Amino acid sequence: EGAEIEYKFRVEGEEKSLKCKLVNELAPCDAVALLDNIDLTGLMLWPAAEAMCNFIRTNPFNWKLNEVSVLELGSGTGAVGLLASFFVKKILMTDGCEETVDLITENINQNRKILTNNNVHACHYLWGEDTQQWIERNATKAEPSYDLILGTDIIYYAAMLPDLFKAVSSLLSKKTSTPTSKTTSHNDEETQQTENSNLNSTESNNNNSNEVNNNTNIHLPVFVCMYSIRGRALDAALLSTAKEYGLKVECVKPYSMSFVAEDVKNNHGFFPRPVKGAWDAEELFNTTDIDGIRFCCFSRE
Repeated sequence: EGAEIEYKFRVEGEEKSLKCKLVNELAPCDAVALLDNIDLTGLMLWPAAEAMCNFIRTNPFNWKLNEVSVLELGSGTGAVGLLASFFVKKILMTDGCEETVDLITENINQNRKILTNNNVHACHYLWGEDTQQWIERNATKAEPSYDLILGTDIIYYAAMLPDLFKAVSSLLSKKTSTPTSKTTSHNDEETQQTENSNLNSTESNNNNSNEVNNNTNIHLPVFVCMYSIRGRALDAALLSTAKEYGLKVECVKPYSMSFVAEDVKNNHGFFPRPVKGAWDAEELFNTTDIDGIRFCCFSRE
């Protein structure tokens, strides 16, 4: 079933509104097609999308986003990437499904009149494929490396993680991180203890968890991943696979969705709300439960 979602937000006090076409629900035959490596899930809007949009527009680590080229993996409808385009220098949205790339392109085109950034592109990218060949095929769009890579609800099962982190490892910039205005630092042992504590804890402070981690100084280049929590085994596989590909965890914690009510009150966020209770804060976004949103941030070792 086709539908359209609108995302309302402010940029430097000015009201903006993006409209994205999507599919409300996949037919059972489309879901089963995942077994045949035909993934149409990107045609839908998934829970972590609103969390990632909130993260980008609040920019809790004070990154100089207007100087950054961004790669988004598994872009789906393009909602997150389109929102990000108002804050970053350049963004390339990618997906491994040709039908989904067509949808992203359609959504870029229908919002072209309001986009303030002309460096907004989309193309097909299949995790695990030869990166250099992919860059050559998409020479007018792709860059050799990126300071910021985004992934929103792109993790469903552990078997997909090696290809994901192979892609991240090959495309995340190797340059030295540039400090932001924050100066707090931690030694490696303290940071690792914090990561383990955040991963294993089932408690969060809803009053400040939208800020991700006020006490952590995280610099670019990084891979930011948000996903609906599906169990501790997947969390553990995520961290171990990242390490295998030379990436370390800068931050892991639940991401509170308490801002949703505030956004609705201020007439911001996604409208209409997605169907079938997919955005029920009591069920999916309760960070004291297994069904919350996980925020992960990775950098090079």
